[in-house]
Amino acid sequence: MKAFVLAGGSGSRMAPYTDVMPKCLLPVNGSPCVRIIIQRMLDSGIEEKDVVLCINEWAQKHFAHEFRDLKIQFNISPRPYGTAGELADASMLIENTNILHYGDDLTKVDYFELINRHREWNADLTLASTNQVYLNLGLITIQNGMSNGRIVLWKEKPFLPSVLAWAAVAVFNRDFVDYLAVGKDISHDVIPRMMADGKKIYAYNSNSRWVDIGSLEHWKLANKLAKEGKI
Repeated sequence: MKAFVLAGGSGSRMAPYTDVMPKCLLPVNGSPCVRIIIQRMLDSGIEEKDVVLCINEWAQKHFAHEFRDLKIQFNISPRPYGTAGELADASMLIENTNILHYGDDLTKVDYFELINRHREWNADLTLASTNQVYLNLGLITIQNGMSNGRIVLWKEKPFLPSVLAWAAVAVFNRDFVDYLAVGKDISHDVIPRMMADGKKIYAYNSNSRWVDIGSLEHWKLANKLAKEGKI
């Protein structure tokens, strides 16, 4: 089994910080985000040699320095390839059962419970999901269920317990490679194609709060939650 951590994105939404540092190395309560992810993997029993960190050539020196104490593997692409492209570039390392984890997402997942469910369901792809999704909007309810009129309920930046979201962690099989290509995105391209082909895709609810550092506001929130011991 291999655990692939995707850390090769350009991080353009986090500029100018990402002009000098890869997004996944931005600190959360003093530790680089991707270091927290990989340490969680190791703490769960995944071996260093089975962790594959997918990065870009320009950031190689940053990641090599950060992980100089660990014997993890690096897959280095010459430029940002998109999430599906990063995995495609590392396809020779993919085994029969694999973990996928985006390097900027800190949602807690029990990796081995996810793998067990994947095998139990004989799934082609199993996504870790969560209903603890923070919405950065104020929600309005209008009197009598209308779309215009008097507001009777206001919820500022609520959680949406009735909505499941992908927590950027998954388990996939070797034939996942057939759907990967440079320039493609797993969410936008790969999963819809698999659905259209009738592949067996399941969701396992992690019951954990969704936390990532994909925007400045989310990064600040991740630091706040980490300092409070909530992630």
